[in-house]
Amino acid sequence: MRLLTEEQKHWVEVIGEFAKKEIEPIMLDWDKVVDPSKAIPFEAYDKAFKLGLNTFEIPKEYGGNKVPLDVAEVMYEEMGYYDGNFASVMQTTNLALKPILIGGTPEQVQYVVDIHCKILLFLQQLFFIALDLTLLLSIQHNYT
Repeated sequence: MRLLTEEQKHWVEVIGEFAKKEIEPIMLDWDKVVDPSKAIPFEAYDKAFKLGLNTFEIPKEYGGNKVPLDVAEVMYEEMGYYDGNFASVMQTTNLALKPILIGGTPEQVQYVVDIHCKILLFLQQLFFIALDLTLLLSIQHNYT
């Protein structure tokens, strides 16, 4: 039995409901994907970002959903229960923020947070640029 605070229980419920609906049904298929254009479940991550699951280490004054460390730990654990890869993505998207949150000026923090909150769109664009380049190079290789 888990002994959780009210805030931890709230987030366990939110993440559990989300993961049962969005992660659990597709998680086994992620490991079997061969087509690189379908290798990242952007829809699921987009929904997670809209829920704020990538902002709970960002202070509220910068647009985040900052929670205490003990709550964040439970949130990561709950995500990992459903899929370790999902939990890793949610956690690692916050790693680059930590030095800025600790030592940055308010302007630097806001700048980086604005970028961070748009990272999914950036990753989607970067992924498809890389895919296009890969296809282009393979086509050129076939003709040479």
